[in-house]
Amino acid sequence: MISVNSPGHWANSLVKRGLSGSLTEAIDRVMETAVRSIGNGGIGHDAMPSCSWHNREDDPRALERRRKLPKLPRYVPDDYSQRLYGALYHTDVLVPTEVTLDGTIDPDVSACEHWRHLILDYISEAECARGHVNYALFHGHPIPEEAMFHNPWPPRRAVNAPLADY
Repeated sequence: MISVNSPGHWANSLVKRGLSGSLTEAIDRVMETAVRSIGNGGIGHDAMPSCSWHNREDDPRALERRRKLPKLPRYVPDDYSQRLYGALYHTDVLVPTEVTLDGTIDPDVSACEHWRHLILDYISEAECARGHVNYALFHGHPIPEEAMFHNPWPPRRAVNAPLADY
């Protein structure tokens, strides 16, 4: 299985191909798509309409700082967070073994772990310092020719907890 999740590449591509007038405009489109995808779809279990859900924002200042997006579908609550969302599983952090062993079955919902700290706030035009968890996600990182096939970042183990290093 290959999972590709590269909103930074998509946003930059929209600008490069003239489909968005600026990186900020492209990032608004990426954020809208991300917000619409959370809570929209699921693993096909009768008791679980979706495998992801919007966390509600409890910080009024964060609600004021959110990107202004067009009218969103009814399944997106008015006080949704643009910082964090939750999921039973997420391809960025965990693919249940059952899915990789037998593509005709969904994993046992009751056995799924709830990941409540998945982030959205990296979808931003803000530039982050090297070493920050969101570094180079939207502004790139220069890769010398001799390193084109070498990932300069060591892998990070997914931890079902708030990010500690950011």
